[in-house]
Amino acid sequence: MEALAGGTGKPGRGYTTIDFALLGAVAAVVSIIFWAAWFVYDIGTSLLGPFGGVLISYGLWYVGAILAMSIIRKPGAALVGETLAAAIEVILPAPGGLYNLAYGFLQGVFAEIAYFLTGYRLTPLAHAVAGAASAIGTMIANLLLFKTLIYEADPTQGFIVFAAVAVGYAVSGAIWGVIAGSIGAVVRRLLP
Repeated sequence: MEALAGGTGKPGRGYTTIDFALLGAVAAVVSIIFWAAWFVYDIGTSLLGPFGGVLISYGLWYVGAILAMSIIRKPGAALVGETLAAAIEVILPAPGGLYNLAYGFLQGVFAEIAYFLTGYRLTPLAHAVAGAASAIGTMIANLLLFKTLIYEADPTQGFIVFAAVAVGYAVSGAIWGVIAGSIGAVVRRLLP
């Protein structure tokens, strides 16, 4: 747990009221990012095709976990941050409706697992791994909700298309994970 030193409370201790307030603030901001990501995806898909839309936008749906972990710096923050932001997104008039909650939960679970496996060392590499791992949650949600592993690829299109889109999910998650982790580190420095 030494890797989490510098959290809003003492490492290994429970969450404080300030931690919960920060989680709520992060979730509110990130839910707006989630809502806007639909437009980024649609524009990206129109201009660059399905793979291009995935590459520039999918990682935006994974930033809740990374921002929450970067700011709160306690185990569980990635899962709670991503899930809470997805719950708020459900309230917004966003495509996906209640499905977004399932996606947020699964993306948060896999980001949290990635942070656990990296020893909660909040480095750019850990943020990239957490972002890429969130893609696994997306693929599981696609399978459970829509009986396909890749929403953008018809199962009959073959393994190469499946692999390309899955890599797109992971690369987008890794890129946006590093960006979100950097933003979270800056915000963390501004906190008392």
